Amino acid sequence: MRRRVAPIAFGLTAAWLAALCASAQAITLRYTPKVGTKVAYDYTVSSTGETALGGTNGVPMQSTTHMTTTLTVLAKTPQGVRVEMARRNGSLSTSAPGWKSPMTRKLPDRAGTLVLDERGQTQQAGQDPKAAAMSDDLLKMTGFSVLPRKDVKPGDTWSDTLETTGRGAAPAMKMAFTSRLVGLTTRQGRRCAKISTTFKGTMTGAEGPGTGNVQGSAVQYYDYEKSLWVEAEAKMTETITVPPRQTKDGGKTRGSSFVMKSTATTKLKK
Repeated sequence: MRRRVAPIAFGLTAAWLAALCASAQAITLRYTPKVGTKVAYDYTVSSTGETALGGTNGVPMQSTTHMTTTLTVLAKTPQGVRVEMARRNGSLSTSAPGWKSPMTRKLPDRAGTLVLDERGQTQQAGQDPKAAAMSDDLLKMTGFSVLPRKDVKPGDTWSDTLETTGRGAAPAMKMAFTSRLVGLTTRQGRRCAKISTTFKGTMTGAEGPGTGNVQGSAVQYYDYEKSLWVEAEAKMTETITVPPRQTKDGGKTRGSSFVMKSTATTKLKK
């Protein structure tokens, strides 16, 4: 006697096969937002750092930075899209063992324009003087990742090297990234690509002498239909070394090092 398979079984099998095929298809990830698009993010960085001066360990410090960051798409250009990035309502809270209460101060608002190509990477030419610092902020905010050059499917990886000369308050930087498309998912009700990234490199501080080594990892969710970042979390360790320096009176300063571990989170405001 021949067995009959219920129609619902065929439906479930077909749906499963369709989902399997869709997950294996290559997808285009590009940054091509519409002019006039404006989005706002909650951006928070929690850090723990300790300074060693002349071989002596210092007091560990903890800090939390919070701000609202907006991205506004101003125009299309031959190099990509020109956006305004603005930091508002920023605050920095610092504490250390033995302090009665954290020390909190307001951060100044600032804004600058950037040109971002289809991979979401900052173009260095033709930017205003504030752009270098804003570019560094954007790189951290989006989880240290740029979009792939080619279409990718879940499991695919891509690598990049980013090098900047540093201007204004931004450090000179050389970073190597390796990213992977983990899969396609839903985040905050949006269809997103989940991307994981590992990164490492060097930075030369703009605010003082010394060279820093940076390494870490990040996970971001990117809305590939609307061309916007939805969420990102980056964890990184920075080790900054300042060598001894000759002083004007013929003496020499003691060298120092600073290690800071940070977690940065970015969330699209609904």
